Amino acid sequence: MLFNSFWGRFGMNTNKTQYKVISDPLEWFEMVSDDQYVINNADFSHPNYVQVFYSTNEDMHYGSTQTSVVLAAFVTCHARLKLYHELKKIDKRVLYLDTDSIIYVKVPCMYDPPLGDYLGDFTDEVKKKGANHITEFMSAGPKNYAYKMDNGKTGCTVKGFLLNHISSLVVNFDSIREIVLNDREKKLQVEQLKFTRDKKNWFIKTDIVSKMYGFVYDKRVLLDSFYTLPYGY
Repeated sequence: MLFNSFWGRFGMNTNKTQYKVISDPLEWFEMVSDDQYVINNADFSHPNYVQVFYSTNEDMHYGSTQTSVVLAAFVTCHARLKLYHELKKIDKRVLYLDTDSIIYVKVPCMYDPPLGDYLGDFTDEVKKKGANHITEFMSAGPKNYAYKMDNGKTGCTVKGFLLNHISSLVVNFDSIREIVLNDREKKLQVEQLKFTRDKKNWFIKTDIVSKMYGFVYDKRVLLDSFYTLPYGY
């Protein structure tokens, strides 16, 4: 997490929308008249204050000495080249890949990526979970997969969903397996906790919202054999 945050910070947007509460009318008028500010939104619902969401004019924004697009681009490009170098060797045994990870079928006497403990090395994430290998794996889309390990434990990763105890009763290894193997049109309704800001009453509240989970695989052509091919292949 530390390394991901560190490298990601090099490429962060330094001109994000900022928030300010103004009670002095003169300060508000000065801000509106100043060309260096771009007012994105202003909320006048409170009788004594105005909530202002603003950013800096791009022509007057000087960036930051703490960021470097060149470094950020190099790190991500180098990581993809290293990933592709391993993918070519593993070939059709690859089941799933992400920016910095590979899930593949291990076969005796065939190539395995070298492991290590240093920056840039691959590590065995399964052993960290107290297991030796994965016995079942299925993916319902990008950043959307489930697996079972040889110690009987299961795991799920679904982007956009907070998999707490309640939601895991709906989206879990068994339900994802059922969708992938038997019913790819099936949708699951998952309740999620959402924090929202009440601008009018000035407080944070929690709401229960429903999100639909399902099979989404549209980045490549999915064959009946579960192999995938690029569009136009």
